[in-house]
Amino acid sequence: MDSGLAKSIKTATKIIARKDCSKIEITDNLVKKGFEPCVIEKTLEYLIYNNWYDETKSAIELAGSKIRKGCFGPQYISKLLFEKKYPDEIISKTISCVFNGNVEYELAEKTATEKFRRLKRKFVDLGENRDKIKSILINYLACRGFTENVCESIADKILFLQTG
Repeated sequence: MDSGLAKSIKTATKIIARKDCSKIEITDNLVKKGFEPCVIEKTLEYLIYNNWYDETKSAIELAGSKIRKGCFGPQYISKLLFEKKYPDEIISKTISCVFNGNVEYELAEKTATEKFRRLKRKFVDLGENRDKIKSILINYLACRGFTENVCESIADKILFLQTG
């Protein structure tokens, strides 16, 4: 193994140790560091062959950490993975893997419930401000990347349970 390849591998392992990233991000970082395209290609092959890097696992790990930290929905995660230059097929595989079953609904409910607790302090009369609170909850969930039907459903459910 020549010294350029060894240095490139060392640099790439530092990159993937710090954060979950796509092959394109790794390539872009190595190009910025001055490595030749053929060395970068061999580096990626080496990382994949030795099971040091798997782009799909990286995408799933990134999505999982964002969900655990901030309760984000599938639209937000898709956008994030797209911005980080993951291929479309990996994005769809990640979304279907991470949001299987009722995960989106449960996350949205948890997120909206926490938001509602904060809103209860702000609005004294919940019945009078029901439409305003519903609108706030829907917008909040939508900004966090939950789908429209889930936002509506969760907002209605929380308001029904809390105000009757």
